Amino acid sequence: MKIRFARPEDLQALVSLDEDHDFPWGGQNITSSIDGTRKTLCLTVDDQITGFLAYSLIQDQLDILHVAIASEYQGRGYGRRLLNFLLTDIGLSAGTEVFLEVRVSNTPAICLYQSMGFNEIGIRKNYYRYANHCEDAIQMVLTLV
Repeated sequence: MKIRFARPEDLQALVSLDEDHDFPWGGQNITSSIDGTRKTLCLTVDDQITGFLAYSLIQDQLDILHVAIASEYQGRGYGRRLLNFLLTDIGLSAGTEVFLEVRVSNTPAICLYQSMGFNEIGIRKNYYRYANHCEDAIQMVLTLV
């Protein structure tokens, strides 16, 4: 298992992984997280991309934009590994605030974030909008020490 920054040649693999989920982030967002001010970490197993985490860092505020793990690799701690890498290996400063939103129905992710020290700071009503329904998001934050 390795974690590295995404490269332009990873785009198709990232989009394919994302489209395998019930709530995909979308190819345009993924493209801008490789070539723009956003960044994406890729988790690879046997040189295959099996997960990714997209984020935006502006001064001392980091926003986790999207986390996706291939369905056959879920529940193996890969999401935690991506988050640990983000929080410890990219050189964030003490005092950096890390924000994220998570679907209220995504219990495994909520439990993961809480176990890593994230705290709930609010609810965004109807934040996630899909073809046939909307879902609230829990806003969470972690301040690095």
